[in-house]
Amino acid sequence: MIGRIYQLVCPVKKQPIYVGSTKRPLNERLKEHVYSRKTSNQPIYDYLFSNKITPIIELLQEVEIESSKDLLLLEWEWVEKLTQNGIVLFNNNKPQTEPKFSGSIRIDYGIHEQVKDVCIRHGMSLTRFYEIAAIDRLKKFDIDIPY
Repeated sequence: MIGRIYQLVCPVKKQPIYVGSTKRPLNERLKEHVYSRKTSNQPIYDYLFSNKITPIIELLQEVEIESSKDLLLLEWEWVEKLTQNGIVLFNNNKPQTEPKFSGSIRIDYGIHEQVKDVCIRHGMSLTRFYEIAAIDRLKKFDIDIPY
């Protein structure tokens, strides 16, 4: 099957704001993002809705895949590649390639914006920031961390 890695680009800032993957046509996936900006409270959709922005979808890579897991791993490689080049993305969760143990977390938009600014200044991905914060909190509760 064919998998696609794409980025959503802010038409105002002309910068990528999100990387995703799909097996469907990109125009269908973009419609889902546009609809979600009205119904979801994830930070990317808060940003799009509050600024009345419709993102531009751009194909990054099209590849033959054997499983959805392969596609998610490739998506994450693109997220890491862009964030290492200083691009701040709204991707804040590594795509799930293993069974999920809990749902997503909700973070106040103002706090998320402050975190995003810190990440930009220090060249760190949002995911890495949240991982470090979680590890720090686990240590305070004397919970052993496996790494």
